[in-house]
Amino acid sequence: MLHKQKVKLLDPEMKSMSIEQFNKEIDQSLDDARNARIVSGKDLKSKIQKWG
Repeated sequence: MLHKQKVKLLDPEMKSMSIEQFNKEIDQSLDDARNARIVSGKDLKSKIQKWG
């Protein structure tokens, strides 16, 4: 039952990512981290708690 619900929620047009795209996104993530363009999990949690 849970598997069927999960399948319904997924975008049917979603396609697998190519290895080239995967590597590009990893490189971008590493660059973001090196250039302080990230939010720590602790800071994100704090921001989310302030939403309510």
